[in-house]
Amino acid sequence: MSSVRSIDAADGAAAVRELIDRAERRVCVSVPAGTIETFRESLAAAVDRGVLALVLVHDQSQPTEWAEFATIVRHSRSVEPAICTADEQVGVIGPPGAIDDSGQGSLTMVEDLRLARLMFGSLLGNYWMRAAELFVTDPDPLPARYESFFRAVVRATQALQRRRTLRVTVDTYPPQTIPAVTDREPTPRTGRLVNVRQSLLVPATNTFPVETSLALAANDRRFSVGGSGAIVEDYVADRIRLEPIDA
Repeated sequence: MSSVRSIDAADGAAAVRELIDRAERRVCVSVPAGTIETFRESLAAAVDRGVLALVLVHDQSQPTEWAEFATIVRHSRSVEPAICTADEQVGVIGPPGAIDDSGQGSLTMVEDLRLARLMFGSLLGNYWMRAAELFVTDPDPLPARYESFFRAVVRATQALQRRRTLRVTVDTYPPQTIPAVTDREPTPRTGRLVNVRQSLLVPATNTFPVETSLALAANDRRFSVGGSGAIVEDYVADRIRLEPIDA
C-alpha cells in the first residue's frame, strides 16, 4: 500500500532514524555534516546487521571516525536536500533545516516502491556522483554471501580494483522483477566476474548515473545482473555469493 505524508521539522530527525532502523539491506542518507552524530547510533546498528550504509554529508565536513557506522561516505561542499531511503520501500526528502537545529521546513515521507526507487536514483545521480569520496570500508573477507545486491557490488568492485578473480553465484529473476514482492522462485546462476558498472565507489564505471550491475561469464557466454526491478540487464539479482578463484 502506497502512502505520502508530511513530517514537521520537530520530528524530522526521528523520522530519519526510524528509516535507518528499518533498513534490512541498504540505507542511503544525505544530511548536513553537523547533524551526523544524531544518526550515528542508528547507522552503527545498521552496519552491525549487514546493511550497506551510504552516507552523504554536506556543508562543513568535520573529522569523523566513519568505520563503525558507514560503508561509504562522500562530502559535498554544496548544501543538498535532506534525504534518507531504506531498502526500496520508503524514503524521506526535504530541506536540511527539517532535520537540524533550525527547525525549518518539513519532510515528505513516501512509502511506495516506485517513488522510493526514484528518490534513491535522484540522490545517486544528482548528489552522490558529484561529491568527494571521504571514506570506504575495508573489504569483507571472502568467500561471503550477500543479501544486499548493492553491498555485493561494492565488494566485487573492490576485488576488481585489486585484480582479484571472483566466482559469483547469484539467485536470478527475469528483468523488472521485484524480489521482495514476487512469488517466483529464483534461478541460480554462476559465472566469473568480468566487469562491474557502478557509481558507488570512485572511479565510477557506469554509463548512466543509476546503472549498477555485474557482468559475468560462463560457458563462453556473458550475461549481466542488476538490482531489484532492473530493466537493462539480462537478469534481476537477489542473493549473491562471491568467492575468490585466484587463491
